[in-house]
Amino acid sequence: MAESHLTQIHPHTVLVVDDHPLFRKGVQSILQGSPEFTVCGDAGDGKEALARMREDDPSVIILDISLPGYNGLELIKMIRAERPELPIIILTVHSEVVYAIRALKAGARGYILKGESGQEIVQALRRVMQGELYLSAKIQHQILHQAAEALDSSQEQLVERLTRREREIFDLIGAGNTPSQIAKQLGLSIKTVDTHRLHMKEKLFCETTADVAKFATIWRMYAEEGRPSEDVLSD
Repeated sequence: MAESHLTQIHPHTVLVVDDHPLFRKGVQSILQGSPEFTVCGDAGDGKEALARMREDDPSVIILDISLPGYNGLELIKMIRAERPELPIIILTVHSEVVYAIRALKAGARGYILKGESGQEIVQALRRVMQGELYLSAKIQHQILHQAAEALDSSQEQLVERLTRREREIFDLIGAGNTPSQIAKQLGLSIKTVDTHRLHMKEKLFCETTADVAKFATIWRMYAEEGRPSEDVLSD
């Protein structure tokens, strides 16, 4: 028999981390038969994910944010500490932009939502393996919209209405601190911190304190962090 000269295609290996076994099987089913990607392993929690990463040496990891043990953001940082070059895609039900921003800042290269088509997952895998960043269309729209709001002069005027103590707490909220962590750092009671949050809600025209947290996170990322000059975005 004549020797075949066809080039062997070696698919990228994917580690799937999610606490729902049926969902892990669903991702495996989507990638089954793909010449580009194959599932090399799966894990249901952070500890197992680290073990599988070390054993299976995947090309890319698909990861949920909500996991038992380590949460997804903690796990991203732990993975990057060992394998800084390993691409990570978040696949989650959390459509709030604050989760996406924190995941990207932690080191994720993609953020897509559960319920997207299988083709969307494959497209995300392709893009991140090419060194690109991939966000679902819904998340892209929200980030751009909120970035524009955060940099708007009227938003800046709202932030300037905060007292020195409120601004201090606002900045700590934007950095991802919980009320209890803020209270400990500033030597305040949690009740005092909550009172300041309520005042911020009124001054920033937010409907809930959760909206204050979103405002603070977007403001910190787009309007302040590393900004070289006024109204100029930095990386």
